[in-house]
Amino acid sequence: MKKLLACLAAVACLLPASPESRAQNGDLSPHGMAAKLLFLDYGTPNSIDTLNISNGLEVSYWRYFNPFLTFAVPLKIGLANINGSEDRTRVVSVDGIAQLNFMRHHPRLKPYGMAGLGVVAEAGGSANVQIPVGLGLNYRVGENSFLSMQIEYRESFETARDNLQYGIGWHYRFSLPKPPPPPEPIDPDGDGIPTEKDDCPTEAGPALTNGCPDDDGDGIANAQDKCPEVAGLLSLGGCPDEKEPDADGDGVADAQDQCPGLPGPAHLFGCPDSDEDGIADKDDDCPEAAGKPATQGCPDNDDDGIPDKDDDCPQEAGIAENRGCPSFDLDNDGISNDKDDCPETPGSPATNGCPDSDGDGVPDKDDDCPETPGALAALGCPDRDGDGIADKNDQCPDEPGLLESKGCPDRDSDGDGLKDSEDQCPDQAGNPDLQGCPDSDGDGIPDQDDACPEKKGTFQGCPDTDEDGVPDHQDECPELAGPTDNKGCPDIEEADREILEGAAQAVMFETGKATLKASSFQVLEKVADLMTRYPDYNLLIEGHTDDVGELEANRILSEERAKACYEYLLARGVSPLRMQYRGYGELRPIADNSTPEGREKNRRVEFKLYLKKK
Repeated sequence: MKKLLACLAAVACLLPASPESRAQNGDLSPHGMAAKLLFLDYGTPNSIDTLNISNGLEVSYWRYFNPFLTFAVPLKIGLANINGSEDRTRVVSVDGIAQLNFMRHHPRLKPYGMAGLGVVAEAGGSANVQIPVGLGLNYRVGENSFLSMQIEYRESFETARDNLQYGIGWHYRFSLPKPPPPPEPIDPDGDGIPTEKDDCPTEAGPALTNGCPDDDGDGIANAQDKCPEVAGLLSLGGCPDEKEPDADGDGVADAQDQCPGLPGPAHLFGCPDSDEDGIADKDDDCPEAAGKPATQGCPDNDDDGIPDKDDDCPQEAGIAENRGCPSFDLDNDGISNDKDDCPETPGSPATNGCPDSDGDGVPDKDDDCPETPGALAALGCPDRDGDGIADKNDQCPDEPGLLESKGCPDRDSDGDGLKDSEDQCPDQAGNPDLQGCPDSDGDGIPDQDDACPEKKGTFQGCPDTDEDGVPDHQDECPELAGPTDNKGCPDIEEADREILEGAAQAVMFETGKATLKASSFQVLEKVADLMTRYPDYNLLIEGHTDDVGELEANRILSEERAKACYEYLLARGVSPLRMQYRGYGELRPIADNSTPEGREKNRRVEFKLYLKKK
């Protein structure tokens, strides 16, 4: 165990110094090999106090199916302290392992989980089946190579055979053959300018003079320079202007020289260019190394627009997000992750790297019919009439139509002059001014909103004859205006109520009889007048007595007295259909019958007006 811990500690110290890989999934073969040093522990899983760690070796073949899944066949040989024995037994095993990879985006760290099935043969001829499960880490140290560490627990179908195995070793993934590099451009004079662009293909010269020599560095080729050994001006044929001061002697007059104290070529306004890349040192982020204007004068060997000094992959074109390294293509569909809308699922360039099962140009993730080719406007579903409404939602799949018409043409189904899309009642002919809905009573309110569609009216489509705000069908007195709380009928005036209340005590009878006294006639005349003035009201006449005498006799007397009033009013022209009379005897006293005053109040005839029922 101490050896194992020492090895792991050494590996941990080495990891930060390991170079970052620049190999991409597209450059690697699906095949790989690995070798490990093993440490076998048969004690801990079997609760054996004596901890004896033995050793072994492993070689394995690896097959990569995709960035998520790898299959391996490891062959192992080692010595094991089985069942706590001091004697070590030789064991040989072969496994089939499935490996699930995590952190696929990380360029160096490749953690994984593994599980499988294996057969272990022991010296002496016995064998047992084991189920290995575990975790591991591959750390990339080269384009194709990894430092590998793994711990696995192996559950055996035999007793005392469970074990732990620790492994550390090397993992190598083969590369695919690389295509031959393009031929180098022909450049016999070695000045970096191809012959077809070199005005002097046999003489080395800078790019500024198209490959022709310029000994004085003034940007004028020797062949056109009247003073080829002295920097000068183009306007003077390459000779210096002797009339203007030139402190640094570079042929650029101090007045035009942006670096008057440092000699430099005229095309850089007299400023030096140490690396001769055509960019003045003062503007060059890498003045000692020839570069390009796009990278501020710094070299960019892979032409990816990222200077080599900032590029983690200076020999391979990449992207800024990956510090100059190529973008990953996790799903191996040929579309880099930064341009792939579905980076973990292989797809087509036509759908930005997303799968398109039916090949209709609509990615499965946006396709309502992913197994059936369809139109983009119909979200990938078939649309025979091309109206943008999928056939499955189109009630007229062979006729172009509107979404509002469920895919059918904009017809005028009810023939009222309005298209169905504008008609709120497309199945009923109606008034165009009412959005195509019928108005049977012609009151300007569509039947569907009219509480009285057969009667013209202004109150929710219903008539209100007395204009009291209560429609006739709810008005108990449709010809007389009255408040809503009295069902549209006029209230009985307070003075009239007092007449009715006074009549209860004012109507007098002969003692013990139902014969009206003459003094009662004037009172009953007033009641008759009320019945004339309130034609929508009916009258209930109630007779009452005190408690003197028999109960039934009192009831009969009270009823006869109520009837006497009824007959008087009848004689005065009040309709019998508007009157009722009843006798209650002594059952409804309004005062105490034990006193003369109380008994007098209880002997009464009450007159009650109430609204007719329509």
